[in-house]
Amino acid sequence: MTAEVDPQVAAIVANFVKEGLYPETGLFPTPQQWKALLEAPAQGRIHFVSFFKFAPGCVPTVEQMDWKGTPEEEQGVVEKWKKLGVKELALSQHLFTLVGEDNGDWDMIRVIEFANRDAFVQFYTDPAHYLPMKGQDVLVKQRTIIARDLRSL
Repeated sequence: MTAEVDPQVAAIVANFVKEGLYPETGLFPTPQQWKALLEAPAQGRIHFVSFFKFAPGCVPTVEQMDWKGTPEEEQGVVEKWKKLGVKELALSQHLFTLVGEDNGDWDMIRVIEFANRDAFVQFYTDPAHYLPMKGQDVLVKQRTIIARDLRSL
């Protein structure tokens, strides 16, 4: 199975590298993480939790983070998310810190649920999702947790 996965991982990462988004932004799983994800069972929900820290004076509102496209583009994204079984569970601004070594103050959190691994891969590798991240200099850092819900297997 490894021979089948490695070219897929290489193709995924190559697109991010080509656009200058990997590894510079830290927004994407590493090749090893992609490999583990693609080799895992396809069934089971995946939760994607992102913590965002923005440059001082540049913290967007939840509405600005939600979508910046035209109504037609936004409707297309919403329809695509529905087809993939993608649900945004939370997008909010809080005053909070993480516990542990990397416990800096964060400005915003986003939690997305994917119906299964394939929905996650389709979403995450779609240029319509990752190209808007290009040139977002206001984003200082982001930490992401990608977790499989074992109860849904």
